[in-house]
Amino acid sequence: KEREDELRRFRQAAEAAGHAMYYTDRDGTIEYVNPAFEAITGYSANEAVGSYPRTLKSGEMSDEFYEDLWSTLLNGNGWEAEVINRRKNGENYTAHQTISPIKVDDEIDGFVAIQTDISDRKALEAHLKTSLTQLKVMDRVLRHNLRNDMNVIIANAETIQATDAADGAE
Repeated sequence: KEREDELRRFRQAAEAAGHAMYYTDRDGTIEYVNPAFEAITGYSANEAVGSYPRTLKSGEMSDEFYEDLWSTLLNGNGWEAEVINRRKNGENYTAHQTISPIKVDDEIDGFVAIQTDISDRKALEAHLKTSLTQLKVMDRVLRHNLRNDMNVIIANAETIQATDAADGAE
């Protein structure tokens, strides 16, 4: 009874989590997804369970990226990175993802993944970077124009001063 209560609480926690969660068997077959996974990816639990996480591959990440991921996991270590995935509707999204091996008796039994959609944050970062670049260009142009205007003012002031000096010498 106590174990059943613990499992029920764990499932409720996973269902309520705002981050996408899924776990797979050792071969990578998805065995469970939470509602946040469905909301982020567009795949229902029925569509996702029995499939593989590669369903989410966007083609934006290199083969070496996935080789490193699997090598790290199969060595019993956790893995964390940003990944560009693809939703069911074909739209790409950027996720911060953590994957950890699930061990039973020191043997890897499967993997649990938690991912957060950070697409909005990445778009904002790109916008800020563009804005910063534009501000730097504007700063250079304004400083250049100000220097030119100051040089004209200084030259005119020197001309007036020289004219006054010449008129006073007469």
